[in-house]
Amino acid sequence: MKFGKYLYVFLLVSLLLVGAVPTAAAEIGAATRQQIGRTLTRITGREVTGSWVRIQRVKASRSRVQLYASVGLSYYPFREENVRAMYDSVRALLPAAYRKARIELYTDGRLIEELVPLACRTVQPRKKRDRVVPFVNRSARPLVSPLDRRTPAQGLAGRHIALWQSHGCYFDQREGRWRWQRARFWQTCEDLYTQSYVLPYLVPMLENAGACVLLPRERDLQRYEVLADNDAVGEQYREENGAFPDRKRLLKVPKLGPKAFEQCAGFLRVPESRSILDNTGVHPESYGAAQQLLALCGYTLEDVKNGDIPLLAQKVKLLGEEKAAQQLGVGLPTLRDTVKELMKPGRDVRDDLPAPILRTDVLELKDLKAGMVLTGTVRNVIDFGVFVDIGVHQDGLVHISQVCSRFIKHPSEIVAVGDVVKVVVLDVDEKKKRISLSMKQVPKDAQ
Repeated sequence: MKFGKYLYVFLLVSLLLVGAVPTAAAEIGAATRQQIGRTLTRITGREVTGSWVRIQRVKASRSRVQLYASVGLSYYPFREENVRAMYDSVRALLPAAYRKARIELYTDGRLIEELVPLACRTVQPRKKRDRVVPFVNRSARPLVSPLDRRTPAQGLAGRHIALWQSHGCYFDQREGRWRWQRARFWQTCEDLYTQSYVLPYLVPMLENAGACVLLPRERDLQRYEVLADNDAVGEQYREENGAFPDRKRLLKVPKLGPKAFEQCAGFLRVPESRSILDNTGVHPESYGAAQQLLALCGYTLEDVKNGDIPLLAQKVKLLGEEKAAQQLGVGLPTLRDTVKELMKPGRDVRDDLPAPILRTDVLELKDLKAGMVLTGTVRNVIDFGVFVDIGVHQDGLVHISQVCSRFIKHPSEIVAVGDVVKVVVLDVDEKKKRISLSMKQVPKDAQ
């Protein structure tokens, strides 16, 4: 009896230990891992563009499941509420045997709970060094004191504002709204303001209201702030001397030598210049040839300025283009380009692009219907598609898969900015202001 009692106890303990032994991770198979990875990618993609998540490793037992995700998950702006929701989404995808287990999700070597900003936690960490310590100026003086003006007694007097400025925002076509380039932080965004208007406008406005404004460098907290102008003496040419009166004035700009002038002068238009040639595409090296050409045809620079040379091209042909080019000492292409520029000073090359024929019955987004064939102008060509202006104040997107019937690496292989193309409307989302278009599905009779 005694031996049988011990045998019974031994078997009972063995069964308990077997239940506590971790189950092989293989029970959470590759298909489940992929499904969890796709779900986390979809969740992360709502806030972070281009983030891709996959489950790299799994440790699982009946009571605890540890999932190790790729670093893409760490880019997500974690908060306590969305951490709980993320765990619920993962739990729903696990096999039934693990539904009641404790789930731990790791990314970049840390639990996702640890990635919640301290200021956004309702429960502070146990370790004192990890807790949020509110800033208190223990000195009787403010950290920053304006010395060149009076400090208001009210308003923002005595308040300290740390202001970061950086990259700004971009337009997310999938969401149909503007989004900040960097991850959102402190319930707002790390790069809320761009430097182009922070320094000249926002900072003086806050300082005039009495605030002490600090401008830390990105991810760099400093006790002291140093404002420095790194421009060398003479590099503020335009600020000191105003607009350029002619092309020759470029040669007076420091560090812009003759070689750089030779390469850039032809692209600069100076409408205010006394010489009409400065408002054309004629390069300064060809000014002499241009004046000789005008003299051969009986014209002057004043005639060019007044637009009184309509027969210039015809006169050059009567003289003989090759003979005239030889006489002027220029090549035939240069001669022809010079004639075109002299006949249309100040012209914009984009004006020569054909204008699309827009439908008069399609003026707003609500006028669009699936299946409509429209004519539009290509406004932008990017990696994943083409944006086309179809005359409804919202450019439509032709995805790269809808540009043509064959495989292409980039839409620029087929179209370029300014091209007039035929498109068919695939889908219209008025709420998100999205227009899906196709070029390859345009009926042949409409092309």
